[in-house]
Amino acid sequence: MKTTQTIANPQGKGLVPVVNLWHTFQPVTIEKKSTGQLFAEYFTSLLILSAEFRFKPVQGAVYFLYLKEQGWMLSLIEPERWSREQRGEYFGSCQLQEDMTWSINRDDEEPSSPGIDEALNEFYHQMVSHLDSEKPLIEILPFYLDELPYYRRMAATGLARSMRYSFGEHALLHKPSNNVLSSLRLASDGMNSNELLGIS
Repeated sequence: MKTTQTIANPQGKGLVPVVNLWHTFQPVTIEKKSTGQLFAEYFTSLLILSAEFRFKPVQGAVYFLYLKEQGWMLSLIEPERWSREQRGEYFGSCQLQEDMTWSINRDDEEPSSPGIDEALNEFYHQMVSHLDSEKPLIEILPFYLDELPYYRRMAATGLARSMRYSFGEHALLHKPSNNVLSSLRLASDGMNSNELLGIS
């Protein structure tokens, strides 16, 4: 699949800058991972990509995830540099990894809140609903999402390629997504959002 030929150019960028940017969102390193680890990283990455941001994320840089009334927001600004009224509830710091997955680091001193727990569980159930499909898993991965803003769209495509490379030729990619869902115990009586994020 040559997705580079179908990338939209809503900001009027020339072909060469777009191709160069496309390469910055390609996975640099791919590691073999367990299926559970892949889906934990998938959940974490989709959560961050659901957040509002319009800057180009850079691998290895530290960003900050907040929950505001209108939803999740990823920011360049540390929580101590602005008031809670301005930024909303702080969740944790985030990094884009070389394989185009995202990680979230929670501050041990940052208490959880009912608002964040509720938002996490809502997103978790949205992901479970999204995966509860007869389509093959490979068709569920976010290779190209028109509805996302430019940089989030590019990052989502990089994530999908990373997941596909990490799975390799694994048969799971071609199984119905809901079968994979059942095998991973991602239903409401299985893993929860905190377990997927590695939060106790």
